[in-house]
Amino acid sequence: MNILEEIIEKASANRVKNHLNKIEYHQALMRAYEARDRAIMGANFDRVTFWSTVHTLVLIGIGGLQVYMIRCLFEEDSKVGKVLRKGKFD
Repeated sequence: MNILEEIIEKASANRVKNHLNKIEYHQALMRAYEARDRAIMGANFDRVTFWSTVHTLVLIGIGGLQVYMIRCLFEEDSKVGKVLRKGKFD
């Protein structure tokens, strides 16, 4: 092998090494973006789950209150029923 072939091989090897270093850099960058996006996604999931639970509990509470008020309307000696039927206290 002559000197010119060795120089060409070393230059080619350096070029491949540089390309691999760039690829490794871009992969690390993409991993960082993915980790950030996953953290944001997890926070959004927790927020949506919390507020969905709150809304569900409020709906169940309002449903229970409505059932109670309608039952009070049909009971004769219920103070709440009297207020609801007449719109004022006796």
